[in-house]
Amino acid sequence: MSDQPASTLASVTPRPRGLTPAPAPASSAAVSSGVARASLLCRPSGLVAEASTAVAELFETSPDALVGRRMVELFHPDDRDLVNRVRDRIRHGRADECELAVRWVDTLGVVHEIAVRFESLIDERGSSGIVLLIGAPEPGRPTSASPWRDGLTGLPGASLMADRLGHALERSRRDARAVGVVVLAIDDVESLRRVHGRSGADLVVLEIADRAQRCTRPSDTIARVGPDHLIAVLDGLDGVAVLDAVAARLESAVSLPYTIRRAEAAVSLTVTAVLARAGDDPRTVLERAIPTVSAGSAGSTSPPADSLSALAPAG
Repeated sequence: MSDQPASTLASVTPRPRGLTPAPAPASSAAVSSGVARASLLCRPSGLVAEASTAVAELFETSPDALVGRRMVELFHPDDRDLVNRVRDRIRHGRADECELAVRWVDTLGVVHEIAVRFESLIDERGSSGIVLLIGAPEPGRPTSASPWRDGLTGLPGASLMADRLGHALERSRRDARAVGVVVLAIDDVESLRRVHGRSGADLVVLEIADRAQRCTRPSDTIARVGPDHLIAVLDGLDGVAVLDAVAARLESAVSLPYTIRRAEAAVSLTVTAVLARAGDDPRTVLERAIPTVSAGSAGSTSPPADSLSALAPAG
Protein backbone atom coordinates (compact mmCIF):
# COMPACT_ATOMS: atom_id res chain seq x y z
CA MET A 1 0.00 0.00 0.00
CA SER A 2 1.35 3.43 -0.89
CA ASP A 3 1.04 6.68 1.02
CA GLN A 4 -1.38 8.10 -1.54
CA PRO A 5 -4.89 8.66 -0.10
CA ALA A 6 -6.68 5.38 -0.70
CA SER A 7 -8.45 2.50 1.06
CA THR A 8 -9.59 2.45 4.67
CA LEU A 9 -6.76 4.51 6.14
CA ALA A 10 -7.48 7.48 3.88
CA SER A 11 -10.79 8.12 5.65
CA VAL A 12 -9.14 8.83 8.99
CA THR A 13 -5.67 10.21 8.36
CA PRO A 14 -6.46 13.77 7.12
CA ARG A 15 -6.93 15.20 10.62
CA PRO A 16 -5.51 18.54 11.74
CA ARG A 17 -4.16 16.84 14.88
CA GLY A 18 -2.17 14.26 12.92
CA LEU A 19 1.43 13.19 13.30
CA THR A 20 4.75 13.97 11.74
CA PRO A 21 6.40 10.60 11.10
CA ALA A 22 9.91 10.33 12.54
CA PRO A 23 11.68 7.56 14.44
CA ALA A 24 13.88 9.77 16.62
CA PRO A 25 13.82 9.14 20.39
CA ALA A 26 12.16 11.76 22.59
CA SER A 27 10.66 12.28 26.02
CA SER A 28 7.08 11.25 26.79
CA ALA A 29 5.07 13.75 24.79
CA ALA A 30 2.07 14.26 22.62
CA VAL A 31 2.17 13.79 18.88
CA SER A 32 3.34 16.58 16.63
CA SER A 33 1.02 18.70 14.53
CA GLY A 34 0.64 18.10 10.80
CA VAL A 35 -1.11 15.46 8.73
CA ALA A 36 -0.22 11.88 9.64
CA ARG A 37 0.89 9.55 6.92
CA ALA A 38 2.55 6.88 9.09
CA SER A 39 -0.64 4.90 9.52
CA LEU A 40 -1.54 1.34 10.37
CA LEU A 41 -4.92 -0.42 10.53
CA CYS A 42 -5.43 -3.14 13.13
CA ARG A 43 -8.47 -5.44 13.20
CA PRO A 44 -10.17 -6.47 16.50
CA SER A 45 -8.12 -9.68 16.38
CA GLY A 46 -4.97 -7.61 16.88
CA LEU A 47 -3.59 -8.40 13.41
CA VAL A 48 -2.38 -5.69 11.04
CA ALA A 49 -4.76 -5.28 8.07
CA GLU A 50 -3.13 -2.34 6.27
CA ALA A 51 0.07 -0.32 6.63
CA SER A 52 1.32 2.81 4.90
CA THR A 53 4.76 2.96 3.34
CA ALA A 54 5.84 5.53 5.93
CA VAL A 55 5.04 3.29 8.89
CA ALA A 56 6.71 0.33 7.17
CA GLU A 57 9.86 2.38 6.66
CA LEU A 58 9.75 3.40 10.31
CA PHE A 59 9.77 -0.26 11.34
CA GLU A 60 12.41 -1.07 8.69
CA THR A 61 10.25 -3.38 6.59
CA SER A 62 7.65 -3.29 3.80
CA PRO A 63 3.87 -2.76 4.03
CA ASP A 64 3.21 -6.31 2.81
CA ALA A 65 5.50 -7.72 5.51
CA LEU A 66 3.49 -5.93 8.21
CA VAL A 67 0.10 -7.20 7.06
CA GLY A 68 -0.94 -10.24 9.07
CA ARG A 69 1.51 -9.61 11.90
CA ARG A 70 0.36 -9.10 15.47
CA MET A 71 0.34 -5.34 15.95
CA VAL A 72 1.68 -5.51 19.50
CA GLU A 73 4.87 -7.25 18.33
CA LEU A 74 6.01 -4.02 16.68
CA PHE A 75 6.65 -2.44 20.06
CA HIS A 76 9.16 -2.91 22.88
CA PRO A 77 8.37 -6.02 24.98
CA ASP A 78 7.97 -3.92 28.14
CA ASP A 79 5.33 -1.76 26.43
CA ARG A 80 3.21 -4.54 24.90
CA ASP A 81 0.88 -5.00 27.87
CA LEU A 82 0.20 -1.25 27.78
CA VAL A 83 -0.49 -1.28 24.03
CA ASN A 84 -2.85 -4.26 24.44
CA ARG A 85 -4.71 -2.56 27.29
CA VAL A 86 -5.26 0.60 25.23
CA ARG A 87 -6.42 -1.51 22.26
CA ASP A 88 -8.90 -3.30 24.54
CA ARG A 89 -10.27 0.01 25.88
CA ILE A 90 -11.09 1.14 22.36
CA ARG A 91 -12.32 -2.28 21.23
CA HIS A 92 -14.77 -2.46 24.14
CA GLY A 93 -16.02 1.10 23.64
CA ARG A 94 -14.53 2.61 26.82
CA ALA A 95 -12.66 5.23 24.74
CA ASP A 96 -12.78 6.53 21.17
CA GLU A 97 -9.10 7.39 21.05
CA CYS A 98 -6.01 7.19 23.25
CA GLU A 99 -2.46 8.44 22.86
CA LEU A 100 0.79 6.90 24.11
CA ALA A 101 4.52 7.44 24.02
CA VAL A 102 5.95 3.94 23.51
CA ARG A 103 9.21 2.35 22.42
CA TRP A 104 10.37 0.11 19.59
CA VAL A 105 13.72 -1.57 18.90
CA ASP A 106 15.43 -1.22 15.51
CA THR A 107 17.47 -3.88 13.73
CA LEU A 108 20.64 -2.68 15.48
CA GLY A 109 19.05 -3.05 18.90
CA VAL A 110 18.69 0.70 19.47
CA VAL A 111 15.57 1.70 21.43
CA HIS A 112 13.53 4.60 20.02
CA GLU A 113 10.47 6.37 21.42
CA ILE A 114 7.49 7.22 19.25
CA ALA A 115 4.05 8.72 19.76
CA VAL A 116 1.09 6.54 18.83
CA ARG A 117 -2.54 7.62 18.66
CA PHE A 118 -5.12 4.82 18.62
CA GLU A 119 -8.47 5.69 17.02
CA SER A 120 -11.65 3.64 16.67
CA LEU A 121 -12.80 3.08 13.08
CA ILE A 122 -15.87 1.72 11.33
CA ASP A 123 -15.11 1.52 7.61
CA GLU A 124 -17.47 1.80 4.65
CA ARG A 125 -18.10 -1.95 4.77
CA GLY A 126 -19.15 -1.79 8.42
CA SER A 127 -15.99 -3.55 9.61
CA SER A 128 -14.51 -2.34 12.89
CA GLY A 129 -10.87 -1.70 13.52
CA ILE A 130 -8.32 0.55 15.20
CA VAL A 131 -6.15 2.98 13.31
CA LEU A 132 -2.69 3.71 14.69
CA LEU A 133 -1.21 7.08 13.74
CA ILE A 134 2.50 6.94 14.45
CA GLY A 135 5.01 9.75 14.59
CA ALA A 136 7.45 11.77 16.62
CA PRO A 137 6.47 12.99 20.09
CA GLU A 138 6.14 16.74 20.41
CA PRO A 139 8.78 17.84 22.95
CA GLY A 140 7.51 19.57 26.07
CA ARG A 141 3.87 18.50 25.84
CA PRO A 142 2.73 15.43 27.80
CA THR A 143 0.27 12.99 26.24
CA SER A 144 -2.44 14.10 28.68
CA ALA A 145 -1.92 17.82 28.03
CA SER A 146 -5.47 18.57 26.85
CA PRO A 147 -7.81 19.76 29.61
CA TRP A 148 -10.72 18.38 27.56
CA ARG A 149 -9.54 14.82 26.98
CA ASP A 150 -6.89 12.74 28.73
CA GLY A 151 -4.50 11.24 26.21
CA LEU A 152 -3.68 7.99 27.99
CA THR A 153 -7.18 6.85 28.99
CA GLY A 154 -9.35 8.74 26.52
CA LEU A 155 -11.40 9.94 29.51
CA PRO A 156 -12.65 13.51 29.90
CA GLY A 157 -10.08 15.94 31.29
CA ALA A 158 -10.56 18.76 33.80
CA SER A 159 -12.41 21.16 31.50
CA LEU A 160 -14.87 18.59 30.16
CA MET A 161 -15.43 17.20 33.66
CA ALA A 162 -16.13 20.71 34.99
CA ASP A 163 -18.55 21.37 32.14
CA ARG A 164 -20.47 18.15 32.80
CA LEU A 165 -20.47 18.75 36.55
CA GLY A 166 -21.87 22.24 35.97
CA HIS A 167 -24.68 20.88 33.79
CA ALA A 168 -25.43 18.18 36.36
CA LEU A 169 -25.71 20.82 39.10
CA GLU A 170 -28.10 22.86 36.94
CA ARG A 171 -30.28 19.79 36.35
CA SER A 172 -30.31 18.99 40.07
CA ARG A 173 -31.84 22.40 40.80
CA ARG A 174 -34.68 21.65 38.38
CA ASP A 175 -35.50 18.04 39.24
CA ALA A 176 -34.51 17.95 42.94
CA ARG A 177 -32.13 15.04 42.37
CA ALA A 178 -28.69 14.98 43.97
CA VAL A 179 -25.25 15.17 42.35
CA GLY A 180 -22.30 13.32 43.85
CA VAL A 181 -18.56 13.34 43.22
CA VAL A 182 -16.21 10.47 44.02
CA VAL A 183 -12.46 11.11 43.88
CA LEU A 184 -10.02 8.22 43.38
CA ALA A 185 -6.51 9.39 44.29
CA ILE A 186 -3.46 7.19 43.68
CA ASP A 187 -1.41 7.81 46.81
CA ASP A 188 2.10 7.51 45.31
CA VAL A 189 2.13 7.37 41.54
CA GLU A 190 5.79 8.46 41.45
CA SER A 191 6.75 5.37 43.45
CA LEU A 192 4.92 3.22 40.89
CA ARG A 193 6.94 4.88 38.12
CA ARG A 194 10.22 4.30 39.96
CA VAL A 195 9.51 0.62 40.61
CA HIS A 196 7.63 -0.39 37.45
CA GLY A 197 8.55 2.30 34.93
CA ARG A 198 6.26 4.73 33.15
CA SER A 199 4.46 2.02 31.21
CA GLY A 200 3.81 0.07 34.43
CA ALA A 201 2.30 3.12 36.13
CA ASP A 202 0.21 3.79 33.00
CA LEU A 203 -1.11 0.22 33.17
CA VAL A 204 -2.34 0.86 36.72
CA VAL A 205 -4.09 4.10 35.67
CA LEU A 206 -5.80 2.28 32.78
CA GLU A 207 -6.91 -0.54 35.08
CA ILE A 208 -8.35 1.95 37.60
CA ALA A 209 -10.20 3.67 34.73
CA ASP A 210 -11.62 0.34 33.54
CA ARG A 211 -12.77 -0.63 37.03
CA ALA A 212 -14.36 2.76 37.64
CA GLN A 213 -16.26 2.62 34.35
CA ARG A 214 -17.53 -0.87 35.13
CA CYS A 215 -18.83 0.31 38.53
CA THR A 216 -20.77 3.31 37.23
CA ARG A 217 -23.56 4.02 34.74
CA PRO A 218 -22.94 5.05 31.13
CA SER A 219 -24.55 8.41 32.00
CA ASP A 220 -21.97 9.10 34.73
CA THR A 221 -18.71 10.87 33.92
CA ILE A 222 -15.34 9.35 34.81
CA ALA A 223 -12.57 11.90 34.27
CA ARG A 224 -8.81 11.96 34.75
CA VAL A 225 -7.48 15.16 36.31
CA GLY A 226 -3.72 15.30 36.73
CA PRO A 227 -1.50 12.22 36.78
CA ASP A 228 -2.95 10.59 39.90
CA HIS A 229 -6.64 11.57 40.21
CA LEU A 230 -9.73 10.05 38.64
CA ILE A 231 -13.02 11.76 39.40
CA ALA A 232 -16.51 10.30 39.01
CA VAL A 233 -19.44 12.71 38.55
CA LEU A 234 -22.70 10.96 39.48
CA ASP A 235 -25.87 12.64 38.28
CA GLY A 236 -29.50 12.13 39.32
CA LEU A 237 -28.92 10.46 42.69
CA ASP A 238 -31.72 9.89 45.19
CA GLY A 239 -29.57 10.93 48.13
CA VAL A 240 -26.43 10.35 50.15
CA ALA A 241 -27.19 6.65 50.68
CA VAL A 242 -26.93 6.01 46.93
CA LEU A 243 -23.69 8.01 46.74
CA ASP A 244 -22.22 6.02 49.64
CA ALA A 245 -23.19 2.75 47.95
CA VAL A 246 -21.50 3.75 44.68
CA ALA A 247 -18.41 5.00 46.54
CA ALA A 248 -18.20 1.69 48.45
CA ARG A 249 -18.49 -0.25 45.17
CA LEU A 250 -15.72 1.86 43.63
CA GLU A 251 -13.49 1.51 46.68
CA SER A 252 -13.95 -2.27 46.67
CA ALA A 253 -13.13 -2.48 42.96
CA VAL A 254 -10.01 -0.31 43.03
CA SER A 255 -8.71 -2.07 46.18
CA LEU A 256 -8.37 -5.41 44.37
CA PRO A 257 -4.79 -6.47 43.48
CA TYR A 258 -3.02 -5.03 40.44
CA THR A 259 -0.71 -6.98 38.15
CA ILE A 260 2.10 -5.42 36.15
CA ARG A 261 3.86 -7.78 33.72
CA ARG A 262 2.62 -10.84 35.63
CA ALA A 263 3.81 -9.50 39.00
CA GLU A 264 1.52 -8.15 41.70
CA ALA A 265 2.01 -4.44 42.37
CA ALA A 266 1.35 -2.58 45.60
CA VAL A 267 -1.12 0.20 44.80
CA SER A 268 -2.73 2.41 47.45
CA LEU A 269 -5.68 4.68 46.71
CA THR A 270 -7.72 7.14 48.73
CA VAL A 271 -11.43 7.33 47.91
CA THR A 272 -13.45 10.42 48.86
CA ALA A 273 -17.18 10.99 48.21
CA VAL A 274 -19.00 14.33 48.40
CA LEU A 275 -22.66 15.18 47.84
CA ALA A 276 -23.26 18.59 46.25
CA ARG A 277 -25.13 21.17 48.31
CA ALA A 278 -27.65 23.75 47.19
CA GLY A 279 -25.86 26.63 45.47
CA ASP A 280 -22.63 24.70 44.85
CA ASP A 281 -20.62 25.33 41.68
CA PRO A 282 -18.07 22.84 40.27
CA ARG A 283 -15.09 24.34 42.10
CA THR A 284 -16.91 24.39 45.44
CA VAL A 285 -17.77 20.69 45.12
CA LEU A 286 -14.20 19.78 44.17
CA GLU A 287 -12.73 21.89 46.99
CA ARG A 288 -14.67 19.76 49.47
CA ALA A 289 -13.75 16.51 47.73
CA ILE A 290 -10.05 17.47 47.47
CA PRO A 291 -9.36 20.01 50.25
CA THR A 292 -6.16 21.37 48.67
CA VAL A 293 -7.64 21.68 45.18
CA SER A 294 -7.28 25.45 45.02
CA ALA A 295 -3.76 25.47 46.48
CA GLY A 296 -2.30 22.77 44.26
CA SER A 297 0.67 22.56 46.61
CA ALA A 298 3.62 20.49 45.47
CA GLY A 299 3.68 18.25 48.54
CA SER A 300 0.01 17.31 48.42
CA THR A 301 -1.79 14.61 46.48
CA SER A 302 -3.96 17.22 44.76
CA PRO A 303 -4.07 17.54 40.99
CA PRO A 304 -1.77 20.34 39.76
CA ALA A 305 -3.36 23.77 39.87
CA ASP A 306 -3.10 24.29 36.10
CA SER A 307 -5.13 21.15 35.40
CA LEU A 308 -7.94 22.53 37.57
CA SER A 309 -7.99 26.03 36.12
CA ALA A 310 -11.23 25.09 34.35
CA LEU A 311 -13.08 24.72 37.63
CA ALA A 312 -14.16 28.30 37.92
CA PRO A 313 -17.56 28.97 39.50
CA ALA A 314 -20.32 28.23 37.01
CA GLY A 315 -21.67 31.34 35.40
